[in-house]
Amino acid sequence: MTIDARLKAIITSVAHSTLSDTQKAKIYVTISKSLHAAAVPVLVRHLPEDELTRLDQAGANMNPQDYVAMMKKAIAKPELEADMTDLMGRVLEAIERELKTHFLMT
Repeated sequence: MTIDARLKAIITSVAHSTLSDTQKAKIYVTISKSLHAAAVPVLVRHLPEDELTRLDQAGANMNPQDYVAMMKKAIAKPELEADMTDLMGRVLEAIERELKTHFLMT
């Protein structure tokens, strides 16, 4: 099953559950934050060495455009897709396992 299909199945399971809208919203936020938190380190791992040095030196002094330009360089690497797909698969697997534990997914 593709990452998109798995994510859609997770969201559908939560949407059709008997949880309140507030509880569902909390789950959606948790899923979003989990995927984002997992993705950023993979992107950083694929940055060129000079960009890593720049990030280390400039850090908090960088503006959003600097970060976007930096991430575009990581995204341009062909091996990123395989790493990201693997990581997202593992994150979704953990989410699915947790939802099944609480009977929110079959």
